[in-house]
Amino acid sequence: ATIEKIIHDRYPKTVIVNTLIDNLNQVARSNRNILLWNDPQKIEAELVAISDARAANTTEYKKLEDTVKSETGIKILTEATAKRAVFATLLDRFLAIAKDPAQKEAATTLLMGDLRDAQLEKKKSISALIQFQSDTMTKEGKAADQLADSAQNLIAIMSIAALLIALFVAWLIV
Repeated sequence: ATIEKIIHDRYPKTVIVNTLIDNLNQVARSNRNILLWNDPQKIEAELVAISDARAANTTEYKKLEDTVKSETGIKILTEATAKRAVFATLLDRFLAIAKDPAQKEAATTLLMGDLRDAQLEKKKSISALIQFQSDTMTKEGKAADQLADSAQNLIAIMSIAALLIALFVAWLIV
């Protein structure tokens, strides 16, 4: 059961969280690119990339909400969700002004200040989920190793017992 839990519960959660980080990084790159591009089509492509990453993260957060059951995991996820809300508010404010060339300086200041800080806090809280799952997998992996060692010892003892019984039966026959 421990190995099953690692394979079907713990590890998939780390994949989900890594997807959250990948999408967060995509949003950061797209934010930067919006300020760098002058071509409206390229800016629109970055806005679509941001929208797609946000939608994907909403799906991934829902998966975590549905599968995280431990008290510690729920606490970490709740903190990550709160950091996500702060980031989303600042991102919305950034996107509202970043498209306007007259607001480029204000958008840059927001991007390099409060939005960047919120992004780093969000990434830190998401990384805490990975660390929690990693620590839990390590602990459960050690338990699985101990169980395997116990099973191996039991098999060795049973093999020796079977050999002794076979020798005893052979002695009785002879």
